[in-house]
Amino acid sequence: MDPILEFEALDSHIDLTFWLELNKQKLDKLKLSDDPIDVKASYQLPVENAVRFLTYTKDSLAEEEKKSIGGLLESKMDGMLINTNTIEDFNTLNPDEKMDELILSKFKDAVKTGSWKKNTEQLNSFLLCSFADLKSYLYRYIQNTVRISSDSFSVSVTKGKKLHKVIKGDDLDVF
Repeated sequence: MDPILEFEALDSHIDLTFWLELNKQKLDKLKLSDDPIDVKASYQLPVENAVRFLTYTKDSLAEEEKKSIGGLLESKMDGMLINTNTIEDFNTLNPDEKMDELILSKFKDAVKTGSWKKNTEQLNSFLLCSFADLKSYLYRYIQNTVRISSDSFSVSVTKGKKLHKVIKGDDLDVF
């Protein structure tokens, strides 16, 4: 049987302009808040034998989405950013718990209610956790993406291409 859905894990590519915009927003708007914020990234059509990237730019943090030509050449993906205020907070942050809380719950709701059939973009999402040292311009980050494998329709959370956690399709109670 052919798989219903196939998703590919994407590596991250964070452009310098993303970090510069994050610095600006931390100083002017976000300040000491470490609440999750909406963020967008983009990915391109696959090229044979090439690594695909989830790309972050300054537009990833824009409140209004920048219009882009294409759709066939580039697709947008919605996600969440948690930027911690200290390196200690970053080191103790549990991305798995945050992924479950912020991303997978939305994914499960979309599958259970069937809303994904009208908007398949709800099935693609990611969590970006970061620490930005604004004074020395040093950054650390972890990217987790949602990926669906064809084996019994299970949902996986990946860090790059390394499998990190699996939730079986049975847990979704809809298939």
